[in-house]
Amino acid sequence: MVPARPDPIFRALEADDVAPLAALLASSDPWRSLGYAHGEWLRILQPPHREREAIVAESAGRLAGVALVRPRFLAGDYLEL
Repeated sequence: MVPARPDPIFRALEADDVAPLAALLASSDPWRSLGYAHGEWLRILQPPHREREAIVAESAGRLAGVALVRPRFLAGDYLEL
């Protein structure tokens, strides 16, 4: 018997993740209410992520979220998004 994969899983952002994540964020609050459009998310999420780590969360095989982290910033890691 193969053990079940933990859910959610976290992994590095890949180029194929950018468009679906941009659509997810552009349609979600608070970003939608704040006026962040799909095109802005495409720009923000597009590699390279200079001095940042881009991590996505998957749940049930679907993208569920993203984090942009700036490691070793000032007194520690900084969660930008």
